[in-house]
Amino acid sequence: MQAARVDPVIVLVFADRVVGSLPVLRGPFWGGVLAIVCDRFDLLLCNLFSGLPRDALIVAPNPFEFWYLAVACTWRDRPAFAWTPGRSAVALLALGAAEEVQEWAPHVGRLFDGFSFLEALDAIRRAVLSPFGGG
Repeated sequence: MQAARVDPVIVLVFADRVVGSLPVLRGPFWGGVLAIVCDRFDLLLCNLFSGLPRDALIVAPNPFEFWYLAVACTWRDRPAFAWTPGRSAVALLALGAAEEVQEWAPHVGRLFDGFSFLEALDAIRRAVLSPFGGG
């Protein structure tokens, strides 16, 4: 029986997600932001290193990323806010819908196919610097 081959790009994406999630243990809010940013780079990493089928990346979406940030943000900015079952249900429905759209766009809808990894980084750089007269 032949051993299963592990795609090194999948290992790289997995490592990116794990390492990018560890800072949440030190700072819940900004660590959560970093985890989301790292998660969004999965498609760009695959684009840079191989022609990996993107449908494999939609298999395990994380619908609780934005939920975690919403809770961390309210704890930080509105400590008196109470997460009642009703508020939690509404927030989870809205955030879950946003996560599904976010996963669909690059993996199924292929909305970012016109960008290479380096072009995407340059577009981010221009967007960040443009308010300051750069870009």
